[in-house]
Amino acid sequence: ILITLPFLAAFYRVLQVAIELRGASFLWIPDLSQRDPLFLTPVLMGLSMFLMQKMTPSAMDPAQQRMMMMVMPVILVVMFHAAPAGLNLYWLSSNVCSIIQQAVTLRIIRSHDEHGARKERRRA
Repeated sequence: ILITLPFLAAFYRVLQVAIELRGASFLWIPDLSQRDPLFLTPVLMGLSMFLMQKMTPSAMDPAQQRMMMMVMPVILVVMFHAAPAGLNLYWLSSNVCSIIQQAVTLRIIRSHDEHGARKERRRA
């Protein structure tokens, strides 16, 4: 998350100063350079962050991981509630892509492990 912060800061600034983006709409958002009037993108971004953290294995202490899984999405929703909707949309789409990638990776690993276990049973 720390590596992406400079990119997010730059993207935030671009959304505020790029004249081409003013008035650009997407679905319910009338202007991507302004905050989401319905507050949906920050909430969806927080939910996707929670789901992504839940899917990602961690070497942290389980209690610490559980706390981070609950606190980080809330902090990000609070931090990004006034951010341009385009930034929230970018973060949301990035999270969704990461969730899909993680799900596919976990499925491949699981099938690979099952295949190895079947092979091992045949040998025994």
